[in-house]
Amino acid sequence: MILIVHKFRLFKGEKKERNMDDIQKRDVRTILDASTEDAKYFYENLESLRQQYPDKYVAIHDGEVIASGKNYSKLLQRLRTQYGQRAVSSFFINFVDLHPVSWILSAMSA
Repeated sequence: MILIVHKFRLFKGEKKERNMDDIQKRDVRTILDASTEDAKYFYENLESLRQQYPDKYVAIHDGEVIASGKNYSKLLQRLRTQYGQRAVSSFFINFVDLHPVSWILSAMSA
């Protein structure tokens, strides 16, 4: 199960009292559905992404890598310039770790 948390931010010119009632439910559903599909694409294609984008951040939209970069902030800035802030908030962005870390957790009793 993949849990995706979306954070709705205020943009220039919007009221500070903004709440979920102000956001159209169908718009939220569209963003969540698209992000879920893009997350699914990321994890299903992780091995090929590791070959193409090792140790880089990738931005995925509609099941396609639209941008990549080693620096997250610079990638976001490039995406904002090209697509605008509202569009960027709906992209799935994640780091493609060439050498993922495996954790072994164990419980010890005293």
